Amino acid sequence: MEVFQTIINYVLNLGSAIFVPLIILLLGLLAGMKFKKAFMSALTLGIAFSGMSMVIGYMSNAVSPASEALAKNTGISLPALDLGWTGAA
Repeated sequence: MEVFQTIINYVLNLGSAIFVPLIILLLGLLAGMKFKKAFMSALTLGIAFSGMSMVIGYMSNAVSPASEALAKNTGISLPALDLGWTGAA
C-alpha cells in the first residue's frame, strides 16, 4: 500500500502541466480515442498549461508592485493577489 501511495504522490507532485495531460490521455483512451489523437490532445493541453503558467507568472510580477503601491497609498489591506483558478493550477 505504501508503494502505491508513493507512486500516486510522485505523479501528483509533477505539477498540473504533467498531471492534467496524463488524466486527459487516460480519459481519451477510455473514451475510445486512438492513442495518437489522445496523446496529441494531452500534449496540446500540457503546452497550454505551461504557457498559461508563464503568462500568469509574468503578469503577477507586473501587477504585484502596483497592488502593493495601491495598498500603501490608500491604506487598505490586500493580503493576497487573486489570479483565478489558472493561477492556482
